[in-house]
Amino acid sequence: MACVKLLQRSGSSVHGMARACTAPSMHFSTTPCAKAKKNYEVVIVGGGAGGCAMASKIGRRLGKGKVAVVEPHETHYYQPYWTLVGAGLKKIENSCKPSSEVISNKADWLKDKVQEFQPENNLILTKNGDEIKYEYLIVAVGLTLHYDWLDNAAFWTKQSSQSCKERNRNNW
Repeated sequence: MACVKLLQRSGSSVHGMARACTAPSMHFSTTPCAKAKKNYEVVIVGGGAGGCAMASKIGRRLGKGKVAVVEPHETHYYQPYWTLVGAGLKKIENSCKPSSEVISNKADWLKDKVQEFQPENNLILTKNGDEIKYEYLIVAVGLTLHYDWLDNAAFWTKQSSQSCKERNRNNW
């Protein structure tokens, strides 16, 4: 099964796949594609500022292999910085870094999304099908802003942005 997935990713045909999987001279992994079952003392869902801070603090105390961060995104955006972007004082490009640079090296980074929480079993299931057991779970997924749910939000956000820029020009 792993051989099939490997070849599908590389764009090989089904005919080529059968040949490659049976060819003794080719070296493909034959590890079965099974769900990974992992165990951690602490699992943190969310790799934002809160999740990263908790992973760093707890990871230092418990050590490598005891803490996991479930975060699917390759890029970390430091959202508190965005207030300065909105005020016209900073550029949005400076608010992001690769997630690998901000998630503690004392924690395992699981690049996946949570599909299901099972608190009665101390278990989460990921979108890729992995089962992750934990003793303690921290959910730090942040929030989603829905300005479009507010009446006249487009008008007010445009006005606020213009006001900040004007105020900055006058004060600096």
